[in-house]
Amino acid sequence: MDMKKNHSVIYLSLLLVALTIFAFSLTGFSEQPDSKVWTAFDKGQYYNKQMVSRQAGIVTFWTYTVVTEDVRKKRLANVSKPEDAKKYRNYDHYMLLNQLDCQKKMIKLNEVVDYDNKGKVLNRIANTNNQWGFIEPGSSTEKLFNAICGAPAKHLQKK
Repeated sequence: MDMKKNHSVIYLSLLLVALTIFAFSLTGFSEQPDSKVWTAFDKGQYYNKQMVSRQAGIVTFWTYTVVTEDVRKKRLANVSKPEDAKKYRNYDHYMLLNQLDCQKKMIKLNEVVDYDNKGKVLNRIANTNNQWGFIEPGSSTEKLFNAICGAPAKHLQKK
């Protein structure tokens, strides 16, 4: 009898491992976007190097951020409609349309677009707040600023 229990436990363990692998293959992991178009500036964050517009000291561009499991859970917790909760289970990445003022070292968010793991738009929000924000030193936004605008010369940095 103990031999049958051992075989059952082994069989169930293997079945559980196989089902887990299958479930991950269905939901998929976020992949890095095409490196011919996107350049990494921080972990899981990229900017579109092909679609950068520069006018009067203002740089307009898109960023791409891979959604972590924590971010997905938080987003699902904030969704109020059941049909939205269903589609956000496959929340994969979001893109932001940003503007940088390279001279004043400020940033503005113009638009947010959420995507599922098949590239389908889940939600699009235009930011009607025209306010610029300061870039916090040491933040991923500062890494983005340095990538887009260029890191300041060492002799200009505060010591």
